Amino acid sequence: MKLLLPYIFVMIVIFNFLLRRGSNKQEQRTKAFWDKESKANLTRKQDISKLNYITIPNNLPQLNEGDVQFDLAVSENKTLMRRFEELESLREKKILNLSSISNTDLKIEYGAANLTELSSYDDNYTTLIKNLSTIGHELINLGFKDKAAIYLETGIELGTDIKSNYYDLASLYIETNNDEKLAYLIKKAEELESINKEVIIEQLQEMSDKRKVILSDDY
Repeated sequence: MKLLLPYIFVMIVIFNFLLRRGSNKQEQRTKAFWDKESKANLTRKQDISKLNYITIPNNLPQLNEGDVQFDLAVSENKTLMRRFEELESLREKKILNLSSISNTDLKIEYGAANLTELSSYDDNYTTLIKNLSTIGHELINLGFKDKAAIYLETGIELGTDIKSNYYDLASLYIETNNDEKLAYLIKKAEELESINKEVIIEQLQEMSDKRKVILSDDY
């Protein structure tokens, strides 16, 4: 027991040292956060009229464009009709993808007075990509795969991080043997700044690898 006492004492000293160091680092992080937040709240309102606002493309398949079967199928699908209506209403609103920017950084960049307005534009973006993904998925189920691909591809180009958007589109590319577009889809996933990034890439890569195995077996 006497032989163990020095080691126990050393362990206690080391533990206390690490505990104090961790506490000091946390205090520094907390101070840095509140200093930054204070600076953000004092930033004057900036002009946000010339930001890179998102415009909903005009090439998205719409109702009453001459495809009677499409019009009928959509009109009988309550989920699709609601999504189409929401998507159309967004055309009159300002849309920004600010998902990778914290509120504090937004205030520092554009002023605290613009935060509420910018947040509403970001909410519009969230609504937009959800609608694009849902419409694409529902159109696949109804058999309108070419039209579905347009909605899903629009979501990708607008930087969506919705997992099903990627998986549905990958499935369409695999079904049509479009390896080039599948590779591009994986590349777009690698450019994401999202907590969903790794799981999306992993799933897409798995789908791609399975396709390669099937092709090799065929030969």
